[in-house]
Amino acid sequence: MKNTLKSILPTTKTPTEPTLGERYGAALALHGAATSVFKAAHDDLVQAEAELSRIGSEAHAQIEQAEADHKVTVASLEDKLRAKVNDLTFIADMAYDDAYRAYERAEVIRPLVA
Repeated sequence: MKNTLKSILPTTKTPTEPTLGERYGAALALHGAATSVFKAAHDDLVQAEAELSRIGSEAHAQIEQAEADHKVTVASLEDKLRAKVNDLTFIADMAYDDAYRAYERAEVIRPLVA
């Protein structure tokens, strides 16, 4: 019975410490895991920088397009306003000429009526 108990129970009462090789292996495994996590984080950073650069380029292109569209719109509005001013100037000149001719006719008719 004593031999049966000895075979079932551990022979030492203190837990065994890992050997130098086991500790080195564990440290190597931890280093490998940390390296994988760092590489994944670095890859994510590179991808995020590329995406940010792409978004910045698109935004820059959209801003340039909006500025170009704005310039075209302003130029078109200026042309339309210039044409309206020219038309109104022409109409005003015609009205002035008509009024002056009416004044001249009135000067001719006034002595006849008086």
